[in-house]
Amino acid sequence: MNDNDPLSADIAVARLKKYIANEEGRILLYDLLINEVENIRTKFNKISNIGLYPNRENLKPKLDYFLENLDILIPLVINGVYWCKQYHHQYFIDVMRRISQPQLSNGSRHDDTVNFEYLPSSLLFYAIGITAVIKQDFELLNLFFNIKIQRIDNNDSESIYLIETLQPNKIPRDIFNEIINQSYKTPVSTYLRLHLRPFFQKIMFNDKEYTNVFDIFEYLISLNYMHLVKSNYSTWAPWGEYKWRNDQYYKTDSFLSTFLNDKKEGIQLAINSGMFDGSTETYDLTNLKLKEFLNQIHI
Repeated sequence: MNDNDPLSADIAVARLKKYIANEEGRILLYDLLINEVENIRTKFNKISNIGLYPNRENLKPKLDYFLENLDILIPLVINGVYWCKQYHHQYFIDVMRRISQPQLSNGSRHDDTVNFEYLPSSLLFYAIGITAVIKQDFELLNLFFNIKIQRIDNNDSESIYLIETLQPNKIPRDIFNEIINQSYKTPVSTYLRLHLRPFFQKIMFNDKEYTNVFDIFEYLISLNYMHLVKSNYSTWAPWGEYKWRNDQYYKTDSFLSTFLNDKKEGIQLAINSGMFDGSTETYDLTNLKLKEFLNQIHI
């Protein structure tokens, strides 16, 4: 199962489906997920050098290495979230916390390279989040938005919301575009959408539907960041592809707009799960605040 080939991923997913189908498989399921996470962490820690200058020459090989070693875990978490029951939620929270623990720095740190090191966590966070939106498991999604991790690898380090670290604007646009040799408006966001698309082919074969769900998830990141992260920059929030995709969030007939204004299904399901303190009023105020901020952003 440690070989990075399609058969190994297929075997891993087949085992997951077998374990997740009944309560007797709970321990085996947990071990399957956590063992894969620890295997990946061991590999990534061996090549960590967060003092590297963030350019294509230094970080493109690391990006390729990240992707090569996530080819099993990404389909595991997608299928796991898609088929999981409520009592499995903690398993995926544990996966996210483990993969997102800050790496130990023995020397100099370059902030943009440190942020780049969280890209595997972002891939898993988006994989889980997109699946949760597809499944309408907003309870799990709310738990994920409330995950906290240490800021640095130190027991005395303060805890911060995971979305502070994994938000798609954390790596500067020019740096990530250089690494992937593109000129995207929102390079991290676009890269995540394109790379994850093949993993969702069996669950969601329609590209337009996948993009719609992707936009909903990223907009929920923006909303929850503005709601949860309290700082001197509390009027700021990250944004993703939805910001420039024909200004969809302004269109009353867009899929995203329909979701955000549906007080029976749509956003109400997220509110009922406990998101925005379970308050429609809090959601309305947060959404208004976010839109006012987004109006000031020009890409």
